[in-house]
Amino acid sequence: MRHAALLPPALVLALLGGAAAQEPAGPPADGAAAVTSTTWRLRLGDREVGTEEASVTPRPGGGWVVASRGVMRLTAEPFRFEQRLEVDAAGRPLAYRLDSKSLAFEVVPEGDDFVVRGQIMGNRQMRRVQGEGPWVCLDNLMSSHYDVLGQLLVDRREPLALRALVPQGLTGVAGTVRPGEPGVAHGPGGPRATRAWALTLGNVLVHLDVDARDGRTYRMRVPAQRLEALRDGWTVGEGDAPGPVARAGALPEGAVERAVTIPGPACPLPGTLTLPAPGPAKPPVVLLLAGSGLQDRDETIGANKPLRDLAHGLAARGVASLRYDRRTVVLVERLRAAGDGAEGEGARAEARAALLAMTFADEVIDDAAAALTWLRAQPDVRGDALFVAGHSLGAVAAPEVARASPPVRGLATLAGPGRRLDLLMEEQITFQATLTGLSEAEARLRAKEALAPLAERGARLREEESVMGASGRYWRDVLARDPVALFGATDLPVLVLQGAADCQVRRTDYDLLLGALEARPGGAQRGCVFPGLNHLFFAVSGPSTGAEYHEPGRMDPAVAEELAGWVRQLAGAGGR
Repeated sequence: MRHAALLPPALVLALLGGAAAQEPAGPPADGAAAVTSTTWRLRLGDREVGTEEASVTPRPGGGWVVASRGVMRLTAEPFRFEQRLEVDAAGRPLAYRLDSKSLAFEVVPEGDDFVVRGQIMGNRQMRRVQGEGPWVCLDNLMSSHYDVLGQLLVDRREPLALRALVPQGLTGVAGTVRPGEPGVAHGPGGPRATRAWALTLGNVLVHLDVDARDGRTYRMRVPAQRLEALRDGWTVGEGDAPGPVARAGALPEGAVERAVTIPGPACPLPGTLTLPAPGPAKPPVVLLLAGSGLQDRDETIGANKPLRDLAHGLAARGVASLRYDRRTVVLVERLRAAGDGAEGEGARAEARAALLAMTFADEVIDDAAAALTWLRAQPDVRGDALFVAGHSLGAVAAPEVARASPPVRGLATLAGPGRRLDLLMEEQITFQATLTGLSEAEARLRAKEALAPLAERGARLREEESVMGASGRYWRDVLARDPVALFGATDLPVLVLQGAADCQVRRTDYDLLLGALEARPGGAQRGCVFPGLNHLFFAVSGPSTGAEYHEPGRMDPAVAEELAGWVRQLAGAGGR
């Protein structure tokens, strides 16, 4: 997602100082040669962006020395590095050194702690890292380090709690490795039995395929970043995709879905109209608005499609819905599809200009109002029973959308903010920074530094200045909106839904919205908090960090039940 109102799980790696995670050769199996070597290949999406040549040597007295050199092509100038990691038989770091042209990091154990020293472009930093082990070193750039982690997983069938030393972040991050399904890797010497493992570090989920017998890692994937590291010469499984594949959702019996095109004010918007099984009357219909950023109609994140789940849940309960691809999705697709030559460059320039000129009102409110107008004219739904339901930042737009295209029967917010976006972002960045091992004070400082360009609601930003992927024009527009004021001014019925385990939009926001609604002179409101549900309204075991967004799940049916019941009650009987 583009804006920090729904900060992506990938933020942790960004905070730690690198967008790539890579690895080298695994410790030798029993009876193997004294030194093993391998090459790791790193892919970002559909392109190869780096390699790492690594060797692993047994260490006298137990443990291993992992040494490698590599190159990453993530920017115009390739990043070249050398690193050396020494660990004991339990995988605990004994010494570490990373060197490159622009940065260097060193780790020295001191008792139960680690002293991490870093130098970035001549700027020296030092931090003492503490915490309960077992410890492993997982530098952002080193695929080879996952081979050491693999040694701790041989013959293991239960989850393992650990702490990862991340030198480039000068920190230690608490994590858990959970076992998955057995599999097979194919490479030199024939097939090898593997086991899948899911590593959660802070709010980042990493998938590993590890040799079941000797612990070497064959593949590492970070779904949030579309990142994959693969041991050269090896493949994992039969026709495995490099990341989670979105699950096909089953429509309720008798329900239908239609691909539609909404005539948006700037460009056509592809969408899906979901209709329940035919009944004695036409169904009421809900316009579903996704959260912030580059959102498709399903709000796809990894293998999950929360808005599709919600649409199907509504259809099962007699309520129709419309969802559509955000304007930004359409424009980015045009950028990607533009061909070569002058014509292609012209198409790209036009799409870039449209993205740069866009405001929050353009991207969300105007297009949603056009979708409501289109929806009102459809023969299969009740044009007199339209509702707007927004998820996260999409909820902030709901009152203005209803005002721009009346009449609307009611508004629903799902994890809707009750605070201005910059205030919410400060809390989110602080929380996510603490997951990387920073103290509360350090995390707050990190958040304030990150948000400094947005001070005074972005008043000092130039129109076309880019901050966190959006222009100054966009930021000033979205920061001008106070959710409490917007909802306090509407006289429509409002339903406020909140997951109790949400780590991005908190119970504070729910209380603020309900308080504003209850203070209105007219208009009904209803609120519901769902225990154990996260920001996507998926069930989560323990505290939510955002890492679980990339684990396959489904929106809890209780959410569709609550929303559909409210819609049917307000719609009452009747037809078009």
